[in-house]
Amino acid sequence: MSIMKWDPLKDLFYMEKHIDKLIASSFKQAESNFMPYVDVIENEEYIILIAELAGVNESDMEVTISDGILTISGVKTSSMDIYPEDEYYYKIERPYGKFLRSFALPANVNTEVIKASLKDGLLKIVLTKTNKSKSKTIKIVSNDK
Repeated sequence: MSIMKWDPLKDLFYMEKHIDKLIASSFKQAESNFMPYVDVIENEEYIILIAELAGVNESDMEVTISDGILTISGVKTSSMDIYPEDEYYYKIERPYGKFLRSFALPANVNTEVIKASLKDGLLKIVLTKTNKSKSKTIKIVSNDK
């Protein structure tokens, strides 16, 4: 049996690493929510929404329309969920967690014809406008007789 020289700094670094992991795991439980950026573009025929969702899979997001409200929801996983727990994280800056964005749609949007596509981390939703105008002029009748 050989005698090993004790290195107090090695033990100190080992202990620091495990304390940092303990602190990080306690914050992991309180996932942060984030709000993806969305551009809204409109012309005479279409309304286009482009949401920045880099790192989110199609299976982790949902687009719904109900009562004239378009909703984009889902979850973005952190790198802590992807890599093994024994990895040491020096810094985590990318936002992650559940997200939800809702947009009120104008009355002239055809909710039956909607296209959604995901490419290069951008979710593009194309809403077609109808030619029908929901406004009308009402004739005023005088009740004076």
